[in-house]
Amino acid sequence: MTPRQIAALAVRVLALYVLFDAIKMMSSLIYFYYAGAYGIGSTLPTGSMNLMQTKAMSVLAQFLLLAGFALFLSLFADGLAALMVKNDVQATPVERVSGIEIQTIAFSVIGLFAAFQALSQLFSHLLSLFYASRLGSPDFAPGELGAILGSLIMLILGSYFIFGARSFVKFVRSARDIGRDPNFVDEP
Repeated sequence: MTPRQIAALAVRVLALYVLFDAIKMMSSLIYFYYAGAYGIGSTLPTGSMNLMQTKAMSVLAQFLLLAGFALFLSLFADGLAALMVKNDVQATPVERVSGIEIQTIAFSVIGLFAAFQALSQLFSHLLSLFYASRLGSPDFAPGELGAILGSLIMLILGSYFIFGARSFVKFVRSARDIGRDPNFVDEP
């Protein structure tokens, strides 16, 4: 397998994981459906029922984003692999892929996952804020601003790992080699 084929395989494995994550979201959607259908929240004040509907819309949006992302990953795995692994000759399989290439692929896939998780969470928080403001509650929930900032930081770090994985791997390897004998060979 070439490094690009390994990266495409890793992206497809990530697509499967994201699909499982989307299916997990279905349990929350089922709860909100039954809560509305059987009046589980009917003893709550009217605003609370609207809040329950807002949460259901947020969960539905996250489910659709995750399912769409899983589909996107599976359809465009080869193109994403080409972005992750540069200077790869497709026609010549490699007997042995170097540790740097494997680490670069792994960090790129982790970055892709982290960036999309951040986008999904950010979209969900912004959608919740939008619906809350439509219900007459324009104030941020206590942890909402921190959650939005955390999602933005995760998006930035995920993007860095997608596009800068090779430089990160080189940095980690050089940091690991501080104080080590320069003549020591780690890989043949």
